[in-house]
Amino acid sequence: MNDDSLAPFVDALASSLIVMVLVCIFFLIQTSATITSAAKMEAVVEVEDQAYTPIVYREIFGSDLENKEIKYVVNFKLEPQLVEQIRAQLNDVENVKVIIESRDSEKKSAVNIMRFLAILDLPEAMKITTEIVESKSVISKVRWETN
Repeated sequence: MNDDSLAPFVDALASSLIVMVLVCIFFLIQTSATITSAAKMEAVVEVEDQAYTPIVYREIFGSDLENKEIKYVVNFKLEPQLVEQIRAQLNDVENVKVIIESRDSEKKSAVNIMRFLAILDLPEAMKITTEIVESKSVISKVRWETN
């Protein structure tokens, strides 16, 4: 075999070697990018787990236990003393109707009703009905009626 007959084989081997090197480099870069991306996602998840909830519960504007109502905007948090006073009002009652007057969406009002009932943690034997009433006021109200 002379140089002229081996030249095409050498060219083919050199070309295939170049292709293999390029493929290896591509896979190395791809793996590096994937690992970096996964590491960033893991870091984001860890930070999100430690972060506070984006929902900020606001102080109520006022409570009138004689008229059985609480005034708030968007959502509310209740102090433990107020929760105990409301529970004391509802202690010996069989039927309770919780009414929310709000201009917020029905979803927000439904969530506020569920939150109010969850905070009060009323007995299961008590019959609880709910109602959402649309209002034009910025200030929303939670009212409860007893029978």
